[in-house]
Amino acid sequence: AAAMWPPPPAAVPAAGRALVVLALAVFGFGVSPTESDNVVDKIYWVSMNTGKLQRASLDGSDVEDVMNLGGAPRSLVIDEQKCMMYWSDQADGTIQKTNLDGSGTQETFYIIPDDMTNALEIWRDATNDYLYYSTYNSRIFRTPLDSSHSDYGTHEELGITAFNTNFYAGREGLCVDTTVDPVMVYFSDESEGAIWEQEWGTVDGDNVVLDFFSVGDTIDEPVGEPISLALDTANRYLYYTDAYTQSLGSVIRRIPLDNPLAVEEVYSGGDYLRGITVDPADGHVYFVDQNTNQVIKADTSGNVQWTITIPDAEDGSKPKPMAVARMYASLVSADCFTTTTSTSTTSTTTTTSSTATATTLTATFTSVTTTSSSSTTSTTSTLSTTTTT
Repeated sequence: AAAMWPPPPAAVPAAGRALVVLALAVFGFGVSPTESDNVVDKIYWVSMNTGKLQRASLDGSDVEDVMNLGGAPRSLVIDEQKCMMYWSDQADGTIQKTNLDGSGTQETFYIIPDDMTNALEIWRDATNDYLYYSTYNSRIFRTPLDSSHSDYGTHEELGITAFNTNFYAGREGLCVDTTVDPVMVYFSDESEGAIWEQEWGTVDGDNVVLDFFSVGDTIDEPVGEPISLALDTANRYLYYTDAYTQSLGSVIRRIPLDNPLAVEEVYSGGDYLRGITVDPADGHVYFVDQNTNQVIKADTSGNVQWTITIPDAEDGSKPKPMAVARMYASLVSADCFTTTTSTSTTSTTTTTSSTATATTLTATFTSVTTTSSSSTTSTTSTLSTTTTT
């Protein structure tokens, strides 16, 4: 799930910082878990069929398992300041949480009532510290994340009236603009082929931003089956993944909020794209293709920077990635990564340069286990590289 872009992270190359940490570990020097070099920007993702939570560095390297969540995780958000991450579990209809480094045990944050089945999408409001979520029967709620909040434990509902039939209507995408007052909620409607907006606190003020019947200034078929949404408030764009268009397959597009009909193509040729997040600071989008089992990074012109192909599970089942979340190291509290769990995973990362030379890296990574006493164990990673033109 896409979270609103936080302040830009520290401008220190993530790859360089990661190499320093790895070198110290391999040669036996103690690495303090609270040193800034040990925390780098990451992209996290969840896979529904395997129940895995995984992550990688922003250059596509250092792919690793964080933990096995079990169940069927569907969406994901990160709270760097509280060292927490939240996800919705389609298997048991809950919203779960656990430590950002994968340590400790996962806890049930909220059980979705039986008449709503489960949460489809969750979205974190970092400004006001709310968690927004949409349910299977097309309702949208928000609840405070901080126990000190006066309304903690309450769940306030957005008063949607249009097409509010209280059954599944494909309202999967969700994001919130907190730079305006009252906040504006955007949600996608796969069944109606539409993207809606509504001010929080209103009952019948929902408006179509874009739908199947819109006549775009630049695109003849603006919306097919919109799935996931992401918001760039700095540049006033609403991004969405479209599972199906008649001519281009699955695509990513963006809507200028000041001129919704001037829809722009960002990426095309996917199989079933979803789970988008956008980083306006460096001009990149991250998303998954659930049918090809890939995590993809591209620039906003559609040029793919890398693709991580997630391997099948041991029983041969396909992972089915569903959502990604961007972690900003500059926002992480110093004690977030006091303990990490040693895990390993095998994946294929394909990076693409502007000269159309593709480099495929197949690697087995083993993470470093660091304890609070700074004792460190590690194993050497193996890396094979194939270059094609």
